[in-house]
Amino acid sequence: MPGRLTLAVYTKGDTVFVPTVGRTDFGLPVETEKLVECALSVDELAAAIKGAREEGNPELPHPSPSELARPTALQSKLGKPSSRKMARMGMMLSVLGWDDDAIRIAFTSSDADDVLSVDYGHELTLPLDTSDEELARQVIQEVFRRRARPS
Repeated sequence: MPGRLTLAVYTKGDTVFVPTVGRTDFGLPVETEKLVECALSVDELAAAIKGAREEGNPELPHPSPSELARPTALQSKLGKPSSRKMARMGMMLSVLGWDDDAIRIAFTSSDADDVLSVDYGHELTLPLDTSDEELARQVIQEVFRRRARPS
């Protein structure tokens, strides 16, 4: 989902993590050291989305292989788990992308063994004027849909 703006929203239990996502000069999205943590509520998540949206995707130099191998701010906060372990911990990633014609939200595949396995084939498409509160509702609804499914 390349676009004008990309945000990552991770959920684990009743906690949400929104890292700032930068873009390298080659267009590769890379999580920066800035990480906002909030409760799984519409108001708090909407505020975090608004803050990340206003910050945008800062341009970053392309990281070296050793920099890419370092844990992200989120991984460091959680004890440095791999993206596969994050999936086993019950974490879900929502990728929000603003394109020229719509906002798209894609989620970690429900049967994924890696939190970064995002199912873009079933992304939600919303109008560009969708509020931050509605974006937060869509993410939270998906979290609760998954919780309601039998394991």
